Amino acid sequence: MKNNELKKKLAFASADIFGGGSFNIVNFLYPGFLAITVGISPYWIGIVILVARIWDAVTDPLMGHISDRTQSKMGKRRIYLVIAAPFVLLSMFLLFFPYSFSSTGLRVVAVLVSYLIFTTVQTSVMIPYYSLSSEITSDYQKRASYNSYRLGFSIFSSILCVAVPVL
Repeated sequence: MKNNELKKKLAFASADIFGGGSFNIVNFLYPGFLAITVGISPYWIGIVILVARIWDAVTDPLMGHISDRTQSKMGKRRIYLVIAAPFVLLSMFLLFFPYSFSSTGLRVVAVLVSYLIFTTVQTSVMIPYYSLSSEITSDYQKRASYNSYRLGFSIFSSILCVAVPVL
């Protein structure tokens, strides 16, 4: 494999560090954070997660529709990666902010808004990114190779994001 081709594969795959890592951080660590640090009951945690998943079910296809119809000098997908990427850190900060309002209702609303912001940013980055792989090349074998590298990065970041905080 040419050095330039390897660089392209690694650059493409590295974007899934956010995808795999954030997925497991939210699924494994976020409910515990909400219960222990923010002090929200499991009932409200379940409601927040349910509302966010419903929101995600609406925004994912909408983002796909939007990116499919985008015309930009950067292409249909890359423009969203560039625009939304700076908001990743902000959304993670808000997601894990230890809201300490005295009112449970205010904490639930703050957590819900934070989670909706996070899922919207994640959608804005990941939906165009996942669609980008089909546009890298029309050759099936090359596309499979790119996606194999992407999957490797995703799995590595998934393991890292769950194992390191536990240590």
